[in-house]
Amino acid sequence: MLRRLGRFAGIWRLGGARVAAAAWRCRCQKPVLEFLSAGGRISSSAVAYGDTVVPRSPFTGRELAGVGYLRRLVDSGWHVSNEDGMFLISQPDGVRFAADGAGLVDAMLMVMERFVDDEYSWIETAGQVVIDVGASIGDSVVYFARKGAAFVYGFEPVTRTLRRRRRT
Repeated sequence: MLRRLGRFAGIWRLGGARVAAAAWRCRCQKPVLEFLSAGGRISSSAVAYGDTVVPRSPFTGRELAGVGYLRRLVDSGWHVSNEDGMFLISQPDGVRFAADGAGLVDAMLMVMERFVDDEYSWIETAGQVVIDVGASIGDSVVYFARKGAAFVYGFEPVTRTLRRRRRT
């Protein structure tokens, strides 16, 4: 409890009472405090880190913890932008993933796990055929193709997710 109170005080000092209260309610004080301590800013209308500024709306409720993913992506050379109501998560080499506001935090997490954390590095796919069931934004499809897979099939069985992807 003392640790939570200390984080609450640190968030209050760096981001204000509203941000501290939101982080307390959602139990996401650690990523919020780390984000603010690294120079991030959270206002009622925007979230900013480095030269990246995006609307605050995707970072409400439990999704406030997503500021930690934003920080790690930007620190790894990725960029997050908002274009015509869609969010683009881009790497300097041109790889881009799109997400709507409701899916931004999940998309950032998936991209971070694949490309920053390299969580699938233990899977040998060079020259192999890969089947990705649950392709979501296509992050794993791109990851395995870049790792030398001969061919990658991506399937998304969740209708709502598939509809969202077709719009992007």
